[in-house]
Parts: sequence; C-alpha cells; structure tokens
Amino acid sequence: MNKYLYNAIALLLLCTQQAFAQFPYTLTVLKEAYQPLSSGTAMTADIWDYQKNVAIPLGFTFHMDTDSTDHFFLWGGSTVGTDTTGIVPAFVLISTFLVDRGYINQQQSLSPLRYTVSGVPGSRIFKAEISDAGFQEEHDSWGALDDYMNIQVWLYEGSDIIELRYGPARVTHAYDYYRLGTNNMMPYIGYVPQLEYDAYDYPLAYILSGDPGQPYIDSLENTTGGNQGAGLDTIPDDGMVYRFVPLGYQDTGGHTIVGMPSMEQVRVFPTICDREISVMAPAAWYADYEVIALHGAITGIRGRLHAAVSSVDISHLPPGMYVLVLKNPEETRQYKFLKK
Repeated sequence: MNKYLYNAIALLLLCTQQAFAQFPYTLTVLKEAYQPLSSGTAMTADIWDYQKNVAIPLGFTFHMDTDSTDHFFLWGGSTVGTDTTGIVPAFVLISTFLVDRGYINQQQSLSPLRYTVSGVPGSRIFKAEISDAGFQEEHDSWGALDDYMNIQVWLYEGSDIIELRYGPARVTHAYDYYRLGTNNMMPYIGYVPQLEYDAYDYPLAYILSGDPGQPYIDSLENTTGGNQGAGLDTIPDDGMVYRFVPLGYQDTGGHTIVGMPSMEQVRVFPTICDREISVMAPAAWYADYEVIALHGAITGIRGRLHAAVSSVDISHLPPGMYVLVLKNPEETRQYKFLKK
C-alpha cells in the first residue's frame, strides 16, 4: 500500500461529517484472550513493508457491506478491503505504517503474515494475523524496530461478521506513530465504505473514538475543516475484540452490544438561562450541536458534545427564544430555551 495513501487517509479522517449516513454495522466490544495463529499458513515468505499487498483465497464468498469478495486483501498490514483497485469498502486496522521487523536487517521475516480456515461449509471462519509487526516510523525516526503490534481479522461465512482482534503490543513512541487527535497520539480504527485506492479518496468514514474499552462511532467525511477529538484515546488492550455485525443480522453470540444511548437519556437544562446550557448524557453518547434563533437565524454557535456533563456557552447572545439542536447518527432532537 502506498505510504502517501495512508497519510491521506489519516489526515482526512480528521474531518467531521455534518449530514450523517447510516453506519452499516452494529458494534460489539468483547474481551477475549488473544490466541496466536502459530500453525497458520504463511501469506508470504518475504520480508514485507507498508507497500506490500496480499491476496489470499477465502474459500467462500464474503460480503463487506454492499460489496462481495472471495479473497482476503491485506494492504500493507494495516487495511483490509475487497480489492486493491477501484472503489472498495475497507477496514482500517490501525492508522500507522506497519512493517516486518526483519526489515531492519533484511535477513529473515520476523513478523509473519498467516491465516487459517476452520469450520464446515456454510459457517467457516477465515482468520488472518499480522504477527509482531513493527512500526515504519520507529525505523525511520529511531533506526530501530523494537516496538510491535499483534492484530487478527476474522471473517465469518454466512453472517458476514468481521472481527478485529488485538493482542500484545509495545508502543513507546506513540507520538511518532499516530500524530493525530487532541493529544497527537490517537490511533484510528474503523470502516471506510468507499475507498478509492488509486486516487487516495473517499467520501465517508466511520471511526472508533474515545475509550478503547467502550468506544463510540464517529462519522467523518472527506472535506475541509477538522475534528481533532476523533480517534481512540490509546491503542486497544491485549485481548480487545471489535465485532462488526451487519445491520439486520441477529447476533446470537450472547454478546453485549455497544450502541448509541438514546436522546431520551439526555438531560438539557435549564430552560431559562443567561450564561450556558448544560447537557448531561450517559457514557458512549455524543452529538453535534448548533444553536439557532427560534425564527431560524444562525447564531454561529456549534460544536460537538460528548458523554458526562457538557455545556454550551450562550452568554453573548441577545435576549430571546432559541433552539439547541443535537444530532448524531441515530437521531436529532431540538430543545427550546429562553436567553434572559
């Protein structure tokens, strides 16, 4: 995968979408012991880097959103899509450049790419692993490949469920590897419905944000501007699993689904105020907000609210009736208030 493509993806993911489309999956967060695919089949015998693309037959047809494929396409150890040409759906496993740790001495591969296929026809599971992969930026900036990550991707035949599984990792130079988010160290993991590989372009992306153990889905578009708050607070813990279940499929795995809390659980107060409006919401909730005058005039007050208690400064508004509009991928609500 071209390094400049990944730079483009990473930088463009900073931009927040204003008109949300429907996320085609339900996210489930699990914690399960990471099991290396020690007996798996090698995808390549070569030392690989961030430009290496791998295509492995699945043995069955897998649907990723509205597209389908009978191959597992791995781009540079960091992205999985349904092809490496044209406009395709893809999952970003981690927003950095992974590389074989054997790249530093060019003698032998130290970061195997391997896979297994298990189960009976109709319900098989294709499991792929990027094992002990190093970070290209550590090599370029520090002349070493000591840090590493372990990632697995599981594709389920029939249900079209995809799981991103994270294992042991060592990250000592997060600022060099990620360089994004409010603290410049936020990794991005998520789904890009239409990634045009050759042109480095896409219209929309869905990214896991916040606490890796209880993330919410941030909807982002390729536009100007920026949302530096997007991304995970840190890399996923050893054993973290993100399970993406297609909408409409009844997941019988007995897992707890992490969904967007309803606006019914959101409290907006007071209704008569002179300085600020407070918004109290449960964990995993967020919404974009805008304040407009009751007659429709734009005030210019807008932004994003997250869980816990947040506030919107309305102190500079002239007295009158206004509406606080809250919008996220699930719903839109309006709350009237009087500015004294």
